[in-house]
Parts: sequence; C-alpha cells; structure tokens
Amino acid sequence: MPKSEGKPLLGDEEQALSREEQQEADIRYAMATPPEGLTEAEAAARLERFGLNLLEEVKRNELLVFLSFFWGPMPVMIWLATIVVAFEEDWDDFAVLLTLQMVNGVVGYFEEKSAGDAIEALKQSLAPKASVKRGNVFRSLEAKLLVPGDVVNLKLGDIVPADCKLREGKALEVDQAALTGESLPVTRGAGDTVFMGSVIRRGELEAVVCFTGGRTFFGRAAEMVNRAAGEQQGRFAKVMFQNTMLLFILSVSLCTVIFVEVYDSGLDFLESLSTVVVILVACIPIAMQIVSTTVMAVGGRSLAEKKAILARLSAIEELAGMDILCSDKTGTLTQNKLQLFDPVLIDPDVDANELVFLGALAAKRMASGADAIDTVIVASVAEKDRPRLEEYSELEFTPFDPVLKRTEARVAGADGREMRVTKGATKVVLDLCSDKHAVGDAVMKANDGLASRGFRSLGVAVARGGATAEWRFAGVLSLFDPPRVDTKETLERARGMGITVKMVTGDQTAIAVETSRAISLSAKATPLILDMKEFSAADANGSQAISGSYFSDCALDDLDDGGGCHDYEEDGCAYPYYYDSAKYSFCIPVLGIVIITILNDGCMLTIARDHVLPAATPQNWDLNQLRIIACVLGCVPLASSLILLYMGLSSADGLYPPYAFLFGRKVPAAYQNAEDDRYYLPYPELTMMMYLKISISDFLTLFASRTRGPFWSRAPSLPLAAAFLVATITATLIAAYANLPDNTYPMDAISSAACAFVWFWNIGFFVVQDTAKIVLYKIFDHYNYAAEDGAAAPAKAPPAAATGRGCVWALEWQRTLWATMVLEAVARSW
Repeated sequence: MPKSEGKPLLGDEEQALSREEQQEADIRYAMATPPEGLTEAEAAARLERFGLNLLEEVKRNELLVFLSFFWGPMPVMIWLATIVVAFEEDWDDFAVLLTLQMVNGVVGYFEEKSAGDAIEALKQSLAPKASVKRGNVFRSLEAKLLVPGDVVNLKLGDIVPADCKLREGKALEVDQAALTGESLPVTRGAGDTVFMGSVIRRGELEAVVCFTGGRTFFGRAAEMVNRAAGEQQGRFAKVMFQNTMLLFILSVSLCTVIFVEVYDSGLDFLESLSTVVVILVACIPIAMQIVSTTVMAVGGRSLAEKKAILARLSAIEELAGMDILCSDKTGTLTQNKLQLFDPVLIDPDVDANELVFLGALAAKRMASGADAIDTVIVASVAEKDRPRLEEYSELEFTPFDPVLKRTEARVAGADGREMRVTKGATKVVLDLCSDKHAVGDAVMKANDGLASRGFRSLGVAVARGGATAEWRFAGVLSLFDPPRVDTKETLERARGMGITVKMVTGDQTAIAVETSRAISLSAKATPLILDMKEFSAADANGSQAISGSYFSDCALDDLDDGGGCHDYEEDGCAYPYYYDSAKYSFCIPVLGIVIITILNDGCMLTIARDHVLPAATPQNWDLNQLRIIACVLGCVPLASSLILLYMGLSSADGLYPPYAFLFGRKVPAAYQNAEDDRYYLPYPELTMMMYLKISISDFLTLFASRTRGPFWSRAPSLPLAAAFLVATITATLIAAYANLPDNTYPMDAISSAACAFVWFWNIGFFVVQDTAKIVLYKIFDHYNYAAEDGAAAPAKAPPAAATGRGCVWALEWQRTLWATMVLEAVARSW
C-alpha cells in the first residue's frame, strides 16, 4: 500500500506549486468533506491512495533478512570450505559443514525474529484509537486507518491522531508539551490546526484530518531524525566489523603460509586447500553474529515485557554504553503540571492565603475540563477558605483570551455584597489599578525577579463594591512546573552509574536554570539556535532534537540499578574473549574441527541466558584491553597444547619417554625389553587426544572469560551448565569410542586413562589461565586508578566494572592459525 509521506493530496498538476501553496491546496481539499463525514467507499479509496496514518518505517524483506544470515565474512568461509570438500567428493564433511551453516543461519534469524515479533505485538497493543464520523455515524477506529478528510471528535484526554483543522465550536485547550516542551496548554479554536501527538486538556470539538502519517508536523520531524540516524552506523556494528575483518585478514595471511607449507609437503592442491579452508573456518568466530543476536534478542524481549519499544535490537548495546543522557524537561524531569509557589504580597491587607483565594474567585470553577491555571489555583486554596469559596456565586465571568490577557469574575458573597476580581498578565492587571503609581515599581521588580528564576507570574487585583469601585493591586502569584518526586533520586542513581545527564528544553534559559537547580543538575545553560532549514520547531524541543534515538519509550525511572539493558549486554561479553582464545592447536581432520565448532556453538548460544551482575557504569569498548585479555586467555591453552603435542609426538616416534604411560598404550610383550615396560602412542590416537584436549580447553576457556574474578565467583545458569555438560561428555565419548577415518589425519579412539589424563591436564592449565586473567585485571584496575589520579596514560581505560565487554573477538586468530602453522611444521619435521 503506498504511503502518504511526500505525496500531495492533489494530482500531478499541483506538483509545480510551492510547498506553502501545496499545503494550502491540500487543506482545502480535506476541508471540503461534507458535515456527515466521508463514506466508507471514499475512505477506502483514500486509504489506498495515501496509505496508513503511520510514521514511515523501513519495511524489511523477510527473505532478504533470512539470507543475510548466510552472507558475510564468516558464512562465506563456510561456503568456501563446503565447495572445496564437494569438489573432493568428501560428502561426510560436506554434510557437516552444510549443517553448521544452516544451524547458524536459521537460529540467528529466528532469535532476531522472535524479539521483533514481541516488539511488534507491544506496538499493536498500544495502538491508539480515534472517534471518526463516517456516513454521519461516529465510531471508534484505529488511528492508523484515518485518511485526509475524515471528521474526528476531539474531547478531554484524547491524543490528536493526525494534523487536523478545528470546526466551529467552543475553543479547546491543547497540551503541546510533546512537540514544543511548553507545559502550559494553548487555546485553539475554529480554523486553527492541532498537531498529531497533542493532548486535549479541555473542551470537545469536531475536526477534519488534513495530514496523516509522514506528512504531519510530527512526522516530518521524525523523518529528519530517522534520516540523520540512518546515516550513522551503530557502534556495535562498527566494532563487530572491525574485529571480524581484523581476524579475517590475520587468518587469511597465516593460512596462506600454512597452505604453502602443506602443499610443499606433497598433498595435492584441492586437499591442501580443503585443509587450510577448514582451518580458516575454525579460526573465524562463526558463531559471533548468532551469539550477539541471541543476547540482544533476549534483552529485546525483556524490554518489550516492560513496555519499552525498540526500533532496532542493537539499541540495547548502544544504551548499555551510554555515558551521556540528553533528557527532555517537560514531563520527563518535571511533572508537566503547574504548581503555585510563594506569592509576592503587595497589598498589606492581603495575606498569602487571601491572595490565593482572590485568584480562585477569578478562576472558572469546573468539576472537569477547567483551564490548567484555574485548576491549579482553585486546588491551592487553603482548607479553611474552601467553605467560604463555595459561598461565593459567580454572576459574570470573562474568560482569558490572547488580546485581553486576563480573566475577570463578578461574584457575590453569602451576604449579597458584590466584588470584581481579575488575574492575568502582571503588567496588564497593574495598568487597571488606581494604585499603580504607588506600587508599580514593587510589582514590576517582583515580576522581573520571578521571571529571572523561571517562574510564571500572574497579577491579581480586586475591586470591592459595585461597578464603579476602583481596582487595587493585591499581589503576584507565581507558578512553576515542579520536578517529579523521583527525579532527584533517579539522577543520583544515574550519576552513580557513570551517566552524565543533560537537560534539553525549548523553554527560556531562566526556566531551564531554575529547574536544574531544583533537581541538582548543573545550572550552566547553553542557549542553542538550530538551523531551521534542517530542524522544525518540534526538533528544537528536548529529545526531538536528539537524532539517532532508537528507544521509543524509556523514562528515567526505568534506569534501575544500572539499567536493565546491562543485564543482557554483559551476557554476551564472555563470548569475544572466549572465542578468540579457544582454537589454537593441532592440525586435525576437517570433521574433528567441525565437531569442535558445532559443540562450541551450542555452548556459546547459552551465554545469552547466563547469570550476570549488571555493570555499575556504562560499558565502553576498549579494543586494546580486549586484545590483551584475549592473548592471555589464548596463550595459556596454546602453551598447554604445544607441551602436550610435544609429549605425544615423542611417544609416537619410538622414543618411549617415561611419561608415555600416562596416556599411551603398552608396547606388546614381544617388543618389550626384559627389564622394563614401555609405552607408546599411535599417531591416530595422538590426533584424537589433541582433539579432546582442544575441545575441553575450549569449554573451560568460556568459564575463565565470563568473570573478572575467579571462575567460581559467579555460578553459571542452568542452560549454560547443561550445555557445558552435554558438550564435554559428547567430546569425551567421541574420543573414547569413535574412530574417524581420514585420508591424511585419521583419528582413533584413545584409552580411558588417556581421556582422564587429558581432563586433568586441561584442568591444571585452566587454573593457570584463570589466575593469569585475574592478575591481568588487577593490573588494568591499577592502571585505571592511576590514570584517574592524573598519572600519564596513553588512553582512557574503561570503567573497572566493564568486566566482559571485550569478550568476543580477540581469542580466535591466536590459536588455530599461528599454532596450527607451527604445529604442522613441527609434526612434519618429526
């Protein structure tokens, strides 16, 4: 269905008109609607022509989204390996690689889709409705189905569903705080325009829809914000791409060297290429995209349960790293409800309570739908004066209008004595009074003082007696939009989490400064005039001016103890550190590498549901720290692999070292020396032993990378623990019972003693790995503290609480690639 955005209501002959002329023509076209409203047929035709009354969203092609999970540096490597083994007619490896590709793509797609479905369901549940007249009958209709020319009924509490022109009738009071930041409602009457997103505060009136969707005032502002955001690549995407390409380039470079070595050793081209490509597949963090998607999908679903709408999943990561929050003032930091503050007394015979009482007499007292200022003043009357207020009857009332700039009431008390009371703009009320020369200086000084502090001022005067009685100035009432009761506490929590809050408002500087003082924000205000060619009036207000916001609704009081988003963000942090440290080892068959990868993927996917503690401060990517941590986590298992490989190769080459009994087979009696027993390890069993060693150390590295402290400092979640048990038991059973044939690197089952030895070997080096990690974090923490104290530091280090932020990428290239190259050369030389 075509959208209304950018499409004029008239035909092609109107395209040559200027923007202003075109808008006027569109309004005339819409206002031509008959009093009984559009017919259903006409409404359907216009809906087909102009589209739904929704802000423009980029609609994704689900097929292309699904296929995107099979495209990129990592999936391409798998496709390349699959093609190579297909040329070799190695159908077992072909099936395994293809299964790996399908599992990664399908799981990633459905994780993202499930989060998107939850968010979409929330949007549908919050869809607004409107009272629409069609065929001379009013009925409730989803606001998205409105079309230009529809007649809608606007009443107290309604949110204006589209840009509308008001019909004849009593004027409305409209709250435009969402658009302009102005907390005081404005009066709109016949012929005036009310904008989408405004709220009706008083009155009831019919209106005609003029603009819908992206052609509304709000829609044009949102379009500019979205366009600015669309031109920016998210931080998460940038870091993901940088690290992936770094690993890819390093892996390709090292695999090129391996290919030359393997090809020179006598293997044919395809077999050499197959070996190297599969090694490359193992080096690239294949599951990185799916793990990251799963982590954010979990967060997206949880946020949807809390009624927070995400425009895109990566917004979770963006928010988790946010250290400056630009917040709107009206309705976010403040209550968007005016309150009376200490009045300024001028008449010595009028005290504070009496001044408020007189102001209430000059207000229109209504049970509902009263003017916002009148409502505040009447509600502020002292309890003891309320019975007296009820005794006064209203004889005549002149409402506020922009020309008069004041209200006036003629009232009579219980004794029948009349008086007139007025309230309004201080200067206007003062000019009415007979004592203006005597009190004028004091009144204007008080008025200026209130204005400088951001207060709104209302002058109050009274004329006691008949129509000829003179006005006397009584005092000045001050009004202010107070902070929300939880604002100060929320800001303190935000500061405790390392978040700096900036208030963005379209109000006067004085009002902004006074509000900042009230909530303990910095009182330094920076006036900003935006380029009107690029920003509409709505853009100049508050959060509308902040481009690139991907949360539809996230209030300050949702930032609870570090923000819910941190709960999900750190879940995925263990993966980068873990993955890059997990594969540096021995050249094993294609099938063995793929089995390790599949088992690893199963464990990694459960990271999204691991137990984590929310970070105390915003999480910032520090790639240097990430790579150092990755090197340490990767080098320990690499060293253990090299040592074990050396021991295994010595046992396989007829040297019969004394430690061979730990994992080897006893030499048959016919070949034993009479005086001692000798043990050896066949090369296929050595390959299987190294497979088990790499597989177990991979899983253990995951536990080392998920915490800053000892690995036992935080218990794993049930899914992670279960996945770990399944993966390790499966790997052990394969090593103990499976014989995997291969033309070049066959793998035979090893003894139970050898399996037990590999387990103890891995656990011992895992303790070393975990200890090295703890020491390294202590060094980083000390470095951070020194930098904070003014010591020289090359770059700002991340907060100490950023435990696992850099956990996903730097572990891969230093294990399978470099180690495989070295080990391959060592193995062949032996």
